Amino acid sequence: MLSDEDFYIKEVKKQIENQLGWPSSDSWKQRDYLNLIDLIDKKSEINLSLSTIKRIWKPDYKGSPHPSTLNAFALFLGYKNWLNFKENNSPSLNEQQETTSTKEQRFKKSLLPIMMVVLISVIGVFIIQSNKSVDAPESVQYDANDIKFSSKNATLKGVPNTVIFDYNISSVQADSFYIQQNWNALLREKIQPENQQFTTMYYYPGVHQAKLIANDSIIKETPIRINTNGWLAFARYNYTDKIPVYFRDEIQKDGVLSVSKQQLAESKIDLSKNPIVSYYCVDNFTGLSSGNFTFETRLKCDSVFNITCPYVFICLLGEYDMNIIPLTTKGCVGNVNLKFGDTTHTGKNHDLSVFGAEVYQWQDLKVEARNNKAIITINEHQKYEIPFSKDIGEVTGISFNFTGTGSVDYVRLLNGEKKLIFNDEFETNL
Repeated sequence: MLSDEDFYIKEVKKQIENQLGWPSSDSWKQRDYLNLIDLIDKKSEINLSLSTIKRIWKPDYKGSPHPSTLNAFALFLGYKNWLNFKENNSPSLNEQQETTSTKEQRFKKSLLPIMMVVLISVIGVFIIQSNKSVDAPESVQYDANDIKFSSKNATLKGVPNTVIFDYNISSVQADSFYIQQNWNALLREKIQPENQQFTTMYYYPGVHQAKLIANDSIIKETPIRINTNGWLAFARYNYTDKIPVYFRDEIQKDGVLSVSKQQLAESKIDLSKNPIVSYYCVDNFTGLSSGNFTFETRLKCDSVFNITCPYVFICLLGEYDMNIIPLTTKGCVGNVNLKFGDTTHTGKNHDLSVFGAEVYQWQDLKVEARNNKAIITINEHQKYEIPFSKDIGEVTGISFNFTGTGSVDYVRLLNGEKKLIFNDEFETNL
């Protein structure tokens, strides 16, 4: 009996073959797979490797493809995404040969991965830390010392920002090569091995680890740093969106950092989709270690949307990763995750009730990191401790991410000696 996932993989391959109208895939040659890759790329704007396509199309394939691969298949067939494909292609009773009671049991079991998908979509960084099973990368033989991969920014500050990559992969034998901007597999673009330069646009500030990929294997990485010019505000509908909508005027007013509902409407943001509003400041906080510092802020959600579970994610950005502190209403803490250094606590297996608050009222938040431990204090009396063994390098920036929109009253950063490194009370309009 086919598992649900095996059924959907078999079904999507069948529908793709029907849409192509080609001879049976049993007789496909390499050029047929390459043509399919090009057709999928044109419709989905997602580049798939030859090795990935050939592996999935094996008759005995039993793997779990990467989510971006599944989304590419769904987009090729005209669906919104993989979840939309599954919703419209449920296994019939005859195909699965299941009793009603068995289906009910399977439905209950299926709730957990669905909830995990929802959790992961809340903030993009957890996509790379999820425990999903994906295809093992096909082995590529190479000597890292023979590979050249470096970059430079077209401008020192601001977004959008063009990044120019220099590379030399002449010594690597593979079917296909890509440059991926960061953790997001949707931001992967195909490159030609005979060339030595490639440019791409970065729309988000921060420190990104760009990846040079051969087939499905990461063969080298290089850091990309995109600084902001002061505070930057933007909106998006999902953390994986490629291009956000920027707000460049009047985001600091009357001592508060905020974006109004009117500004969202004027920018044609669909308020019914519960957009995410983010505030970023990425700069050179010289010598500010993420393992020994203090962060203080005051913030609140703005009640302009009817959101069941309003979330705020405060991100302390570092050279290698980010720390993430959540806030939500008391009843929604089971859906949040806390991350500090190399440690993640999820609301599914940790008591994160400290992070439940009256988020539509001002909340004071303080983070103190010392001796491989972070103490997070909310409104002076709610405390949570999280240990970590590895920090994220020097602090490079701060971001606030609200479902809907929100306001920030002040931001302070102090080093290990309690010396003030950064202080912004938003008194001056941008």
